[in-house]
Amino acid sequence: MDFLKKGLASASKMVGSASDMLTSGVLKERRDKSLEDDRQKLKALEKMLANFKKTLKSFQKRASSQSLAQLQLAQHIGVVYKASKSRQKSIREFIDIHTQLDSMTGGMFHMNFDDVVVSVIDEWADLTRKTAIFLKKTNTEINRLRKEEAEFIREKKQALKAKDMGRLTEEHRKEIRMRESRVNHVKGVVAQMKSDLKAMVKKLVDNRFSIFDECFVRLMETQVSYYEKAAEMVKSLKVKINVYRSKRARILSSPVEKMLGDVPPSILAPGDVDDVADIPEPMMREDASTDFDSKKKKGGKERHFNATQVNGSSYAVHSDDDEDEDESSGLDEPTMPSSDQRRQQEEEQIEKKEQEEKEQLPPRVQLTQQDLNNMATAEMYKKAGVAAFKESHFEEAVTEFGKALSVLGFNVDSSSSSSSSSSSCSRY
Repeated sequence: MDFLKKGLASASKMVGSASDMLTSGVLKERRDKSLEDDRQKLKALEKMLANFKKTLKSFQKRASSQSLAQLQLAQHIGVVYKASKSRQKSIREFIDIHTQLDSMTGGMFHMNFDDVVVSVIDEWADLTRKTAIFLKKTNTEINRLRKEEAEFIREKKQALKAKDMGRLTEEHRKEIRMRESRVNHVKGVVAQMKSDLKAMVKKLVDNRFSIFDECFVRLMETQVSYYEKAAEMVKSLKVKINVYRSKRARILSSPVEKMLGDVPPSILAPGDVDDVADIPEPMMREDASTDFDSKKKKGGKERHFNATQVNGSSYAVHSDDDEDEDESSGLDEPTMPSSDQRRQQEEEQIEKKEQEEKEQLPPRVQLTQQDLNNMATAEMYKKAGVAAFKESHFEEAVTEFGKALSVLGFNVDSSSSSSSSSSSCSRY
């Protein structure tokens, strides 16, 4: 029985000690329920921003890799066209455009994208993280206030007991007033921290759409700028498309078969798969690889490469490959003449036009000395006729004009002249 009594006494002491420790705040800090709503909002916001940044980085990576894939595709098209001299200009321009696109995409989405778009999310997430830390500090101050209030209540109870017993001293009163002043100070600090926390959570969480507008608009600005620059770069490709389509319209179904023309029906007829020998898959040619700087050998002899360089990229063209028999101009426009050729063509056209005008003129008549004398005499008669006409001597004027015409070889009927002159006189 003594053993049980001692055990119960020891247990009661431990419970009392634990109670005192809890009251004095020595145990782990408790979460304040008044901050739980803000805590959950900040936690959800942090998760949303982390997920969205992950999506932005994935978009950034895919945009950069897409431009690189387009450049690699352009280089492989160069490998296909390597034996066609007439198409080298087109493929060089095509590779050059995609090289510029890849460079522009890398600069815009790999470097500037972080500074322009992702920086908004980073700053937002940083402020959210700092607010969450401030919330923890506020919770710590609330626990400190609880501790100060518990100490104040305990000392106040002790002071009341001492007063009842007549043992309350002035020193005890002073300590209680200091404790009360400290509690009031901590209450003011906690109230201010709670107010700042509420205001910050409202700005970060409740006004999140206004903040996200800036990020969204920056993303759209980046895309608009990218596609405008990309459209300007690929604008020259439209010329090649128009040149090709002016010669060959788009074929919707079976374009290869229709371009080849007459295909033997025996080839197009379906056959038995078992009758066809297994054809091994073609191995990739060494010269068709993307390692354009390597050297290949054939028959113990080193093969020489003529690499077409385009902004640092190159594709190999073997000097001993057979040239394409297709003599068409490909996708390029007809070759434009040089300035000297254009000048020569213009001069030839002018000479041709002058020659045609000369051919259209009537043949020239060679004048003799007699013709010149007759012309001078006719001029004299004409002047005399003009003078007579001014003096109203119409008959004389007609006679002089008739003489002038006769000298020049024109036959003038004297009777008609006289009748016309008489009629003229009668009118006057």
